[in-house]
Amino acid sequence: MQEQAAAEPRVGGLLSLVLDLRRGEGKAFLLAFGYFFFTLASYFILRPIREDMTAAGGSADIPWLISGTFLGMCLTSPLFAMAVVKLPRRSFLILAYLSSISCLIIFYFLWQTFAGDGRVWLGRAFFIWVSVFNMFVISIFWSVQADVFNNEEGKRLFGSIAVGGTLGTIAGSYLTYRLAEIMGKANLLLLSATLLGLGLACALGLIATRASSRGENSKEEAAIGGGVLAGLKRSIHSPYLLAISAYILLMTIGPTLLYMEKIRIGSTVFAADSAGRLSFFSQVDLYTQLLTLLMQLFFTGRLIKSLGIGLTLCSLPILSLLGFSILGAADLGLASVFWVFVAFEVTRQVLQHGLARPSREVLFTLVSREDKYKAKNFIDTVVYRGGDVAAVWLLDLARAALGSLAWMCFLLLPCMAIWALLGLILGKQQGKLSAADSSQA
Repeated sequence: MQEQAAAEPRVGGLLSLVLDLRRGEGKAFLLAFGYFFFTLASYFILRPIREDMTAAGGSADIPWLISGTFLGMCLTSPLFAMAVVKLPRRSFLILAYLSSISCLIIFYFLWQTFAGDGRVWLGRAFFIWVSVFNMFVISIFWSVQADVFNNEEGKRLFGSIAVGGTLGTIAGSYLTYRLAEIMGKANLLLLSATLLGLGLACALGLIATRASSRGENSKEEAAIGGGVLAGLKRSIHSPYLLAISAYILLMTIGPTLLYMEKIRIGSTVFAADSAGRLSFFSQVDLYTQLLTLLMQLFFTGRLIKSLGIGLTLCSLPILSLLGFSILGAADLGLASVFWVFVAFEVTRQVLQHGLARPSREVLFTLVSREDKYKAKNFIDTVVYRGGDVAAVWLLDLARAALGSLAWMCFLLLPCMAIWALLGLILGKQQGKLSAADSSQA
């Protein structure tokens, strides 16, 4: 049914200048758009609060916080897999989102209770929870998209659907920037919970709409089933999923170094100005997402279709090669590290969310339904955060041994080159799977 829809003509009118929609896809697209908008708006209200709390504790906490996040992922991932095995897709979505909303309400009341050192420890717990929450809800979102849209639809629509997320990040960043002093941090948590509930409503509507277009009943769908450890086993034994895992691992190294530098800047440049620190973090997010929006609206879909998955997957590693080279040179005294860092971080995030992430998610449209939820979730959470843990401790040791940001940047350059090569390999593998899938249709 999906392939038939893909063959129908494009929707006319002004919307077709930006979107490559076919007839019958409009409602599903808008629900997916809203689903991502509300989910990321919720998260981007929490993110500046998390960064502010982390900076208050100092950059020395980061390796321990990331290690705690990885432990949280390892504890949560089997519970998620068990829910996927036993519950229909609709039911485990409801469970995951309502659990997250409940946690936000608990943090709201804890914030009213603790003060002083108690809030520092609450901030550490909040960092771990938000980091786990972020990875799971975004992984679940893309799992649903890979399930309800096929490979051809994904190439056309994932970039445009990602615009919903970008608008959500802009809305979340702006709300935090404008309302933090008016409402206070605690009340922002309740606003985040409300937006998350709206995201869940869109998700359930999307599943029902796509099920209806296939003549299915989404409320009576069977559980995905399989084994609880299937995500781990498939990620190891499937060459395709193993290559994706390696790509994700290499992807974590650069952002980890940049995050450490971001917290260091926040805790030194804005040492005595918590409000200024929160404003800085939220404004960087806001301007980044505005540029990402332009990328997704006018370039993402066209670039994925014209360049192919392999070259678009290489875009971020190539930018990272250039960016770390310039940042390293700046640390040697050739330019302002602060402004080079801001420019690199903004550009990297624009390319990651505007091009690399939608391309990466297309890879999962060609795997089995069980892999879309279990293996993908394992890769997006445990593998991703495992890479974070390895990177943060190795980079911490490197900083102690090398003593400067410059040499750490130069140390990453070979890793970025290998990462780019892996992107090309994945592109070729995806092309072969796509051709095989088309021949069986």
